[in-house]
Amino acid sequence: MICAACSKHASNPAPVPSPFYYRTLSISGKMAGNNFSYTNVSDTPAIQLVFSAPVGTSSADSGIYINDANGGLIQCSYSFPNDTTVDVQPTTLKPLSNYTLHVTNALRSRQGVALQANLSVSLTTGVDSTNKFPVISDSALLTLVEQQTFNYFWTLANPTSGMALERKSQSQVTTGGSGFGIDGVDGPFGIRKPM
Repeated sequence: MICAACSKHASNPAPVPSPFYYRTLSISGKMAGNNFSYTNVSDTPAIQLVFSAPVGTSSADSGIYINDANGGLIQCSYSFPNDTTVDVQPTTLKPLSNYTLHVTNALRSRQGVALQANLSVSLTTGVDSTNKFPVISDSALLTLVEQQTFNYFWTLANPTSGMALERKSQSQVTTGGSGFGIDGVDGPFGIRKPM
């Protein structure tokens, strides 16, 4: 009697890569709505994307990017607070401008799986409300306006006639502008208007 046996080697199937898709998006702490459109975005927004699987960090700069309204590429930096999260920090954006955040299938998971669907998010920046000039008191502002008005009529007067120029960029003089310089209750030349 002959017995023959075959040994079965248990073959381990290759693991199936996890699907790779976008889960959540927040910009400066505000979650995305249904239309993926953000308005009144700050000029330095904090953009955070969370995905279903660990992100391949080397693909972030080609898979996540921001364009301006003319298609120009905005420089961004990328950080990874955990395996599935990408923080995107663009350089300072211009106020009252339109931008588009793109998340494309060039972004890969750590297992090499491409993003399942592209994502486009509309961003419109708000008004830049930071002070552009030093804050001064009302009396200091009034003094500054008086000084600048006097300087306009003093330094830009026509050297021949002494009359005020029509515009700073022109050489033509004007009677109305010259009268404005001495008119008023107390004009820039200190002449009191007769009652």
